[in-house]
Amino acid sequence: YVDSGASAHMLREMRYFNNLWEANEQTIAMANGEKLKCNRVGNAVLQSDVGNKRFRLTLYNAYFIPELHCNLISVSKMEETGKRITFRDGQVEIWDESGQMIAKGRKVNGLYALDVSPEDNTVCANLGQISSNVDIWHKRFAHLGETNLMKLVRNHMVEGLDIKRSSEVFDPIVCKSCIIGKQSREPFNKGNRVRSRRPLEVIHSDVCGQMTEETYDGFKYFVSFIDDFTHFVIIYLIRNKSEVLQKFVEYEALVSAQFNLKISKLRSDNGGEYFGNEFKTFCVSKGIQMTPTVPYTPQQNGVSERMNRTLMDKAVSILHEGEMPYALWGEAVYVSAYLTNRSPTSALSALKTPYEMWFNCKPDVSKLKVFGCVAYAYINKQCRSKLDGKSRVLAMVGYAPNGFRLYDDNENKIVISRDVIFDEKKFYFDKTRSVLNQTANGNENLNERFGKYGECFETELSQSRVLPDVQEPVFVDEVESVSDENESEVSVDDEFVEAEENLEEGTLPLRQSQRSRRPPNWLQDYDTNFDSSFLVAHTQGEVPQNIESLMKREDWPKWKAAIDEEMTSLLENETWTLVSVIPKGRRPINSMWVFTIKEDDSNRYKARLVAKGCSQRPGLDYGETYAPVAKMCTIRAMLSIAVKNNLLIHQMDVKTAFLNGMLEEDVFMRLPPDVNGDVKTCKLNKSIYGLKQASRTWNLRFNEIITQLGFTKLESDTCLYRCESRGLYIILYVDDILIFGKDLKQIKWIKDNLSKRFKMKDLGEVQHFLGLDIRRDLESGWMILSQERYISKILNKFGMTECKPVSTPVDTGMKFEKTRGQPTSAPFKALLGCLQYLTLISRPDITFAVSIFSRFQSNPDDTHWIGLKRILRYLQGTRSLCLIYRRMENEAPMLGYADADFANNEEDRRSISGNAFTIYGNLVSWSTKRQQLVSLSSTEAELVSLCAASKEGIWLSKMLSEIGICAIPFTMFEDNIPCIKIAEEPRDHQRTKHIDVKYMFIREQVQNKKIIVQYVPSDSQLADIFTKSLVRTKFSKMIQLLGM
Repeated sequence: YVDSGASAHMLREMRYFNNLWEANEQTIAMANGEKLKCNRVGNAVLQSDVGNKRFRLTLYNAYFIPELHCNLISVSKMEETGKRITFRDGQVEIWDESGQMIAKGRKVNGLYALDVSPEDNTVCANLGQISSNVDIWHKRFAHLGETNLMKLVRNHMVEGLDIKRSSEVFDPIVCKSCIIGKQSREPFNKGNRVRSRRPLEVIHSDVCGQMTEETYDGFKYFVSFIDDFTHFVIIYLIRNKSEVLQKFVEYEALVSAQFNLKISKLRSDNGGEYFGNEFKTFCVSKGIQMTPTVPYTPQQNGVSERMNRTLMDKAVSILHEGEMPYALWGEAVYVSAYLTNRSPTSALSALKTPYEMWFNCKPDVSKLKVFGCVAYAYINKQCRSKLDGKSRVLAMVGYAPNGFRLYDDNENKIVISRDVIFDEKKFYFDKTRSVLNQTANGNENLNERFGKYGECFETELSQSRVLPDVQEPVFVDEVESVSDENESEVSVDDEFVEAEENLEEGTLPLRQSQRSRRPPNWLQDYDTNFDSSFLVAHTQGEVPQNIESLMKREDWPKWKAAIDEEMTSLLENETWTLVSVIPKGRRPINSMWVFTIKEDDSNRYKARLVAKGCSQRPGLDYGETYAPVAKMCTIRAMLSIAVKNNLLIHQMDVKTAFLNGMLEEDVFMRLPPDVNGDVKTCKLNKSIYGLKQASRTWNLRFNEIITQLGFTKLESDTCLYRCESRGLYIILYVDDILIFGKDLKQIKWIKDNLSKRFKMKDLGEVQHFLGLDIRRDLESGWMILSQERYISKILNKFGMTECKPVSTPVDTGMKFEKTRGQPTSAPFKALLGCLQYLTLISRPDITFAVSIFSRFQSNPDDTHWIGLKRILRYLQGTRSLCLIYRRMENEAPMLGYADADFANNEEDRRSISGNAFTIYGNLVSWSTKRQQLVSLSSTEAELVSLCAASKEGIWLSKMLSEIGICAIPFTMFEDNIPCIKIAEEPRDHQRTKHIDVKYMFIREQVQNKKIIVQYVPSDSQLADIFTKSLVRTKFSKMIQLLGM
């Protein structure tokens, strides 16, 4: 039965399980009050028939409870794995992430029974028994030991690991490659070591090499960086040790930006590559404490030494097993790192892999293949004749963002391909080939080839905790960067992209590329694959919204303190007066408590008493309700101006802001029950949260006070205030305040004055604003605007934390039409609203995609829901993508871009307008809009778009002039030459006389010399991304042009 109240899967029949293990005994409370004991947990496999297809459904960590009266499938646990369950018309259906129904059932006696049966080959055997396919997984995981391999299975630490059980026992000691690659001396005693308490608190680093055999790209070493808290590792291949500083600079910038945390300590040996003057200067500038080991005591740097050894152990094992050329040791190390990040380690107390600790989601290992095995790569039709074979035989050597890395020894190059068939029982380099042709004794030569690697680990570690099988993520370069010779490579941990993407095969010559160097594409992939900050990983989940539930929680004292703080503020503010009699004809409105945890560094518990304004009656309980808020474009414009002019930005929060508003109406309200259960009624003296007029009364009060302090509000945005004499600017967004100014004394002056009139909280330099994380470097002149935390919250809310990422938000081959069948029961509007907020704040890259589905919000169907979820899959891979503002010289105060996609919509043939505006070179405004009328030509569509953009530009220029920046005339860039001619020439054309006069507004602005319309090639048209869905290559280029 499908049970929405069950917190876990619970089965009474062993026949459903394909494995079981002992667990700590738990007491399960049933709905009828009965309490059952459970001490066995396992993974159960069900099979279902839908139509003429059979599907497999796995229930992870299901409880085995023979005393149960029936089997229960938990709705919440299914949703955690990305499944969607629908109940309607007496039917229950389970859908996977792609929108495929995989199981169904019907209502029986008030309960929903699922039509499933045990899988045909499901067998629950003893824990010591493992199936024959474990040998394949042993090889796929670079010869991971049996204990750790079974730990992955038992604890569901990864997705896609399918090891079935039989009577066969696997003993890894018989693996010849393991013995050759990993045999070592017995370890010394392990000393105790204090573990880190957060990511980036301690980073371990060490250089491995010099290898006597260079890679095909000329690399001789690799350097590793290991995070002590997660044991997640990033490695870089380098040609010389002098490149270590450059790699650490890249590493520090990368991880610090992703987690919004700083590296506290760097632990390394005393090598000169770490203790040169430049390295020390960099660490001092970043506040990083260098903690070197005592000379001749490598044990003190045991984490990184052991890490490098593990990487090389695995690399040697897989090179030997596949009889691979020595020059592929770099690829082998990459794969070793990729796999060890997905393997268990005793260094982590939690049953999680380093990957999950770092990314906050389980890795998917379903597409792992044996290193060096035969790979049949599909040849595109354009690259072969009709008589040629459709595939070529290559060697599997790694994983790429879009597929697999394959080695072609005939042409000495790496090929990246998605369409590959593997024969994992055969190796590309077998003993019949002359490339390696090694004997058992020849493997001594294999170890000798790696030169100083052997010296690095001659002495086992005695003072540090020895790590088992953990290591680094694998970050794989994109096609264009592999061949560059003057830069090192980095391995990038990218998940596979599902087959729906249109990806082309790429080839990578391994030497002597003549291309000019540009920033490697892997950096974009790397930046966009980090999960949310660890703050999100440790949050408490959904907060109950009633006091009774909160009182049962361990954190009740914190909620009690928050409630007391709120009540104190209300009473001190004299918000109400208790009354015993209510005037005739009036009725009190109700109130309620709202609880939340602040999603910033404070993690502060907040309780708010709010009025239920929905029961207010117009004319009696309220009159005018309108209150302005600052436009997001205004906020971004001021941030860009601050970057340009080195303005300081401070933030203040008005505590209980709405309590400052004075009410003009008599409003009566019931208070929540007190500790005795009594309900009292009051007359409100001042505004309170939840009232319809609360925002307006607060805005009027703030405007009154700030005007008295010498500020004037702008006409273009009445929530932006300027005090010219003090060089200060203030933005008000409800109860959040941003203060801009060059002089810290003046900023302190306004803070003090506001604090005298309102209860304020000084938040210092701005870091978080409206769900936006703001990071800044004044000296370097850059600012990063990110919503990574908010994206993580959305993914979690809609059960997409473990979905596979895609590279574009919209599939260019998909067309969406109005609903013709059954409307979807999915939370379409809720997700759409979340995505719309993202586009409003900092993610212009999904604006067009979100606009497509906004048209269907009144009646969406399942195809629309699947399309909307694709945007989530795109965000899963790009959650760290952010707007970057830079201080640039000689940039125009304002530039505009306008574009249109003619007759885009096949149903009504309306065109799409798009525009974008930059201030001092930084993107501050963007828009996508379907045109109201049908245009008869592309020129007309462009003219309509240009007109709309010019109105936005005029407004922006007015705002700039009000704060003392001259932006008239400003340039509008357009890629349609006939449109430019119409805008510039005063005479009418026969073919354009039908165009509405209002669209000639642009011509008037050009004639008045307020706007200059200039041609721009389509490849450089910023607004192009706001008018149509783009293929991956062009989409990536547009993201760069946007400054992301």
